[in-house]
Amino acid sequence: MTVASVLRHWAPGLTHMGGRKVNEPWRLPAARRDALNYPTTIIDLADGLARFERAPDCG
Repeated sequence: MTVASVLRHWAPGLTHMGGRKVNEPWRLPAARRDALNYPTTIIDLADGLARFERAPDCG
């Protein structure tokens, strides 16, 4: 079982997404995310990583 097949199983809204895009749906254009009813990103991943690395005892 691949990561993509697990994602498609547990996130049925991503079932019709082809290729590796299923692994990073937040990178799709906004119109495509809207069509898939994919939620808006809550936190930017780069910002979250930077905050994590600045936290005491985490980075």
